[in-house]
Amino acid sequence: MKNNILIYLAVLLTVTLPTVMFAQSEQRGIVLEYDNIKHVKTPLANVEVVISDAGSTISDENGEFRLSFRQLQPGDKIKVRRILKAGYELLNPEIVEQWYITREDIPFEIVLVKTEKLAEARYQMTQHGFHEAEKEYELLQKKIRRDYQHKHITEEEYKQRLHKLELDYEQKLDDIDNYIERFVRIDRTELSEKGKKAFELVAQGKFAEAISTLEGENLVEQFIQQQVNVHKLTSDEETIEEAQKKLLNQQKQLLRVINQEVELLKIQGGKESFDRIDHILNEMAYADTTNFSMMFRYGLHLRDQGKYEQALKVYEDLAERSHNKCDTLCELRAQMFRGVILGKMDEHEQCIEVLRDVTPKLELFNRTLPDTVRFLDDIAYGYHNLGYLLALHNQHTEGRLYLHKSLHMIYRIHVNGKAPSRTYRHQYAMMLVKTAAVLRNSTWLNECLSALQEASPIIDKLYHDKPHQYAYSMAYAWCCKGLVYYSLGDSYRDDTENAYLMSLSYYREAVDRNPEAYTGEMAKCMLYLGIFYYTHHESKKAMEFLEQCLKIFETEAGDGESFAHELSETYLYLGSCYYFQKQYEQTLQMNLKMLEITEPQYKKDPDGYRDLMSLCLRHMANVYIALGNKEEAMKYARRAMVIDPKQHENRRILTKLENALKNPGLPIIEKRNE
Repeated sequence: MKNNILIYLAVLLTVTLPTVMFAQSEQRGIVLEYDNIKHVKTPLANVEVVISDAGSTISDENGEFRLSFRQLQPGDKIKVRRILKAGYELLNPEIVEQWYITREDIPFEIVLVKTEKLAEARYQMTQHGFHEAEKEYELLQKKIRRDYQHKHITEEEYKQRLHKLELDYEQKLDDIDNYIERFVRIDRTELSEKGKKAFELVAQGKFAEAISTLEGENLVEQFIQQQVNVHKLTSDEETIEEAQKKLLNQQKQLLRVINQEVELLKIQGGKESFDRIDHILNEMAYADTTNFSMMFRYGLHLRDQGKYEQALKVYEDLAERSHNKCDTLCELRAQMFRGVILGKMDEHEQCIEVLRDVTPKLELFNRTLPDTVRFLDDIAYGYHNLGYLLALHNQHTEGRLYLHKSLHMIYRIHVNGKAPSRTYRHQYAMMLVKTAAVLRNSTWLNECLSALQEASPIIDKLYHDKPHQYAYSMAYAWCCKGLVYYSLGDSYRDDTENAYLMSLSYYREAVDRNPEAYTGEMAKCMLYLGIFYYTHHESKKAMEFLEQCLKIFETEAGDGESFAHELSETYLYLGSCYYFQKQYEQTLQMNLKMLEITEPQYKKDPDGYRDLMSLCLRHMANVYIALGNKEEAMKYARRAMVIDPKQHENRRILTKLENALKNPGLPIIEKRNE
């Protein structure tokens, strides 16, 4: 196997792509200091700006700087390695991360703010927000007490309402911290009239009302109309060049405000907010068929929301458009992300085929550029998904090779960037976690534990800074710790239980923000916790969590596709709990439901569902033995042998069926003392 892998890699390295020559691109920029007390911007000198493919520069006394890109062209994304001036921090980090070279000579704007002034504004907003929340809490508390005193509600209802009010109040205080982090970084010199009204509400601590005000601006429609106007101008004579630049600059400012709205909606959370984000990004992505960056962003959003079919369509459209524009780099990236989505949709064979073909080509194309760090994160992501799926299909040696390759690539970005961005730190940590998750069934179990230990402090720090953004990452990391500890055996029993419970608490936080994306993931954690308690003979606790996750999976997997494997396992372990309580009819009901889910999936993906299908049939035979139905037991035992003739348990149940029928209490899973 090892020799085959080396030969395969050697073949990859011999693949050649045509050398592509580009003309040098220039980009002007300006650094401004934002006074968030007076709400004015002034030029800021002596700011170090380090950009991938353009080296380092310092802003002059007018705050201006100029970059000469060796390889990048208009429309290409720029990677900012460092923007530094002592005592200052970026006001607009999200905007900087979305910087692309413009087609016109419009300066890129970097806005810094004094750290002490940002802290002062944050403190003032916090005071207003907490005061407003406390005032509302006291009013509602008085109303509940009045209703109880006037006997409009019972004592039990009174206690319940007070308890819920307390929980809502605590949640509101947490929400305020998240709202403030976004509102305090909004450049108020660019606000529309509605934006100014929103900040009047912010000054009163009314953050939710402020967001509602911003939502009513129809900013996307304005952006699309400006896009139309820009294209009209570009078809005319050079005499309208100034008007064109003005429109493009207005469009750029409008895009910043739209991005701010998207970030605020993420903090607000809930299905309505994420539906609104989906609408905004969809409109933006398809407003300009030449702006591939917005389509990439929209595809990423759909992927994170678990809307894989929609994401696949976006990447297919993107690949086709970039092919028509002869943009090889963009086409390769779109195809690679298409492969990733196929993996998310459980089309593993097709995903592996696409990623094996496209990712090495993207890497080789990237090597033709002077700045080899340029798209290294995308390439690493492709290799990581390829390695993950190979390891998932028990090709651990080859899978581990690609997983480690992806980690080394992200590490290179750390080294080159000196002060890696939040995005790269998060990507590196999550790759470590996912590597541990998929290799835990291999011979590298201790390696998994060390990977988690390296990732944990990174994710902890990210969560501490932005809990609303990284709650899911915390939940996923703790869940993976639980899986690894569980694989290490009973000596890690307490660690396993604690990790799963910690994971569940963070999942609940993530679900509060974004139920559509994370509810199913939370249910998977409940399943793991149920299995943990089941294997440690704590049936009551096991059934409590299994029944909770069953309700979620039956909703989430209504089409029989999403979470089908997890739903089958839930029926399996619930059935086993009933079995050991000698409730055989309930066991049969669970096993029949499991078979109903598993059999169609097995027909689609025999390798992925063989073990589960075999186990299901064995359990069916076992239940019919307990019910005294020899014919049915034999039927399912024979089917299990056909599915997996190498499985020792399948052979054992056939050879010992007569003995089992003489003792109906004999289970397939060995009887336990409970």
